[in-house]
Amino acid sequence: MSEVKPRWVPVFAAFDALRKQYEAANYYTDDEVCWKAAGEALFRRLQSGQLPSRASSLREGWDDSFDVEPEPPPSRDADEMLPVPTSFWASFAASEPVRKGWDWLAGDFEFKLDGKRRGWGENGSGAALGLEVDANQLPQFSWTLPGNEKQVVSTPSPAQRGGGRPAANWWPDFAEELAVYIHESGIPDGRGHDGQSSLIDAVFARMAEQGKPEPGRGTVQAVVNAVLRRIRSAEN
Repeated sequence: MSEVKPRWVPVFAAFDALRKQYEAANYYTDDEVCWKAAGEALFRRLQSGQLPSRASSLREGWDDSFDVEPEPPPSRDADEMLPVPTSFWASFAASEPVRKGWDWLAGDFEFKLDGKRRGWGENGSGAALGLEVDANQLPQFSWTLPGNEKQVVSTPSPAQRGGGRPAANWWPDFAEELAVYIHESGIPDGRGHDGQSSLIDAVFARMAEQGKPEPGRGTVQAVVNAVLRRIRSAEN
């Protein structure tokens, strides 16, 4: 059996696909919780070594209390990327929240440790920039890479699932009730997508009163959030 080659994707592609999967499955009722859950799932896999990662730039330095021979720096691969060892993610996890930062979009991760890595007064810091992960080691989605090249799709569409009725055509009803509700009641107070949960609840209640089928919450959150932002930006 030939060895499966890694499918390297920007970490944001993995984060965004996992977040959307949580939302589409209605696993959580709030989109912000889906964002948090996606990040935590990726961190767990990075720290356990289950999810290989590499970076365009990698730095990890330690000021040891004892004379310890420093580990040799990793070699760049054929794509001029540096593999990120699990020790980096263990140190990242051990850092205090105020001493670590991450940016999923840029793929940048940094930490600082003060005497907590091994309990003998060791201080250190590290940074991995431009992170990529192996999509083969994640639940498979449709990975969109530069040039809009589609990778493996293993999540079945509604038409591919065996048995059951086709999905209800709920979109016209939802759009109608959303527009009428905003016209009659306005939007909730706040900024950005604040109040999206209460707005969705109100629209769902109107649909239920008329016996209209309701969509899954995760399928409408992105649209409602975009509507709220658009209206609020127009009012500024």
